[in-house]
Amino acid sequence: MTFQISKSQVDGLPYNFADEVEKYQQAMLAHRFSGDAAPVAPGIIEAAVRRVQYPIEDGKPDDFVIDFEIVDDTPPPPEPPTPTERRTKLMFQVQAAQADAAAKVISPARARLLSMDVSRVYAKATEARTPADDAALAQHAAIQARLNALTYHTATLEVEIEDLADDKLDSWQMTPFPAV
Repeated sequence: MTFQISKSQVDGLPYNFADEVEKYQQAMLAHRFSGDAAPVAPGIIEAAVRRVQYPIEDGKPDDFVIDFEIVDDTPPPPEPPTPTERRTKLMFQVQAAQADAAAKVISPARARLLSMDVSRVYAKATEARTPADDAALAQHAAIQARLNALTYHTATLEVEIEDLADDKLDSWQMTPFPAV
């Protein structure tokens, strides 16, 4: 049976596999008549040389033949992304750009804190609100207006991506987010 070895294994060896197999085969052929101990080699080299035994009546010595096959296990190149995958990638880029623009308006930590402050203000009766509460509501409204402008721009870009012809996906350029 032909010994099969993967191309990646052969490529990873610190020596030339075919040359070493041939050296081992020649050593085995020379050994037939020597009476010395049989030559040894790494298992993958020994597996690539097959011993052929002839019937005694033929009067022929055993033969050693090279019998291996290198199987190409190189992974196929990746399939090109589908139009849907390319659109999805563009959408993620737009959403990441929106997150970056929003972080310039207010950091995520400050946004959470302001949101919690506003929730506490809304939990109070209107007549119990302080000037600091009114300032928090005004700050929240101003920031929300700026973030809404970014969200609107994101939605506009996403619709633009949805409407793109497949052959235009790779050349599409994102319109920069407005400075809000």
